[in-house]
Amino acid sequence: SPEHVGAGARVIALTRRPRGDGDISWSLTTQQETAARLRQQQATVLIHAAWDFSALTRKEIYRVNVEGSKRLLASAREAGVRRVVFISTISAFRGARSMYGQAKLAVEAAVAEMGGVILRPGLVFGASPGGVFGSIRRQVRGSRFIPLIGSGAAAQYLISEQTLADLVADAAFGRFDHFAGQPITLA
Repeated sequence: SPEHVGAGARVIALTRRPRGDGDISWSLTTQQETAARLRQQQATVLIHAAWDFSALTRKEIYRVNVEGSKRLLASAREAGVRRVVFISTISAFRGARSMYGQAKLAVEAAVAEMGGVILRPGLVFGASPGGVFGSIRRQVRGSRFIPLIGSGAAAQYLISEQTLADLVADAAFGRFDHFAGQPITLA
């Protein structure tokens, strides 16, 4: 959002449900060309945080998320976008066993080829958390039992929504360009 990116920044949402004239109708399964719309909106930075969690099989995850991300990156390059920031995951690393981590790693490779900034946050928390942290929070609040991740001995790396938003803004404004193509783990 504009308040997180900074004063004077104009945010153009690539979304399934556009709300404003500047928003672009898009999803990871969009086959249409988005470069013309990005160019028309004079986009200079792409912050890519989209992920479709409804894809469950390896084939579907790669078709939707990895190939969809690669199409988006190609459109951004064609549109003249100068900087790409990819929100990956701490689960993406060489030797990752989870399909999620492996797929994010594949997208990271495409972002690295473009010299983009790759951020690998852990569990993101905030006032109204979603994702894994939100699921854990709902489970804890709605049960007499507290779930353990693994054996319960593994460290969990948390980052607040605000800290992540500040780091994304820093990356968008080029403050991490010296890390271009190298993942930055936020733990």
